[in-house]
Amino acid sequence: MVTTTHMLMAAFVTTRPRMRAWMVFLGWFGGFFPDLPMFVMVGMARLLESPVNLWRQPDGLYWLDPWRTLTGLSHSIPIWAALALVGWAGWQLGKGRVTVAGLAMLVFSAGALIHSVADLLVHTHDAHSHFLPLSDFVFHSPVSYYQRDHFGREFSVFELGFCLVAGWFMFRWFRSWTLRALTVLMVMPVALHTGAILMRGVPG
Repeated sequence: MVTTTHMLMAAFVTTRPRMRAWMVFLGWFGGFFPDLPMFVMVGMARLLESPVNLWRQPDGLYWLDPWRTLTGLSHSIPIWAALALVGWAGWQLGKGRVTVAGLAMLVFSAGALIHSVADLLVHTHDAHSHFLPLSDFVFHSPVSYYQRDHFGREFSVFELGFCLVAGWFMFRWFRSWTLRALTVLMVMPVALHTGAILMRGVPG
């Protein structure tokens, strides 16, 4: 999925209207975090100021270590599930600051877990190792969020529809115009992605 879709999804599920702004930002960041290694990879490649194969198999950086392992760990369902459980325990059983820290940990790790599970369902040949460090098994979904031969066009429409609905609800939740503006901005890349997929599509 588009990274901002993950961010909207994470905050939509893990936050509520009465939460403070920093908790909403934490939900957004949890939805973003699993993709962080890829952003770092692209940023470092740009700093080199020379042509670098990022995505093409078999020798693109995405397919090689350390990036392959880092993206697997950042998308690890066992890791995020365990951290979410610890956060939930702190929130429910702790007192004072422990309760707040537990809720913060739950919001962040649950957002990252939602991201990881969603990606498990929409990556074909480019799937992550979602079960590290317990297993290096890679599940190749029959559905892709961008490849036309794997329902990419249909899914991109669904993805945009979800973001519009979630964005509408969150816009109504928030009283802060900063949060509202950021919510709208997060929908825009998804709309551009959907338009590109519908007009051109990506084979594969």
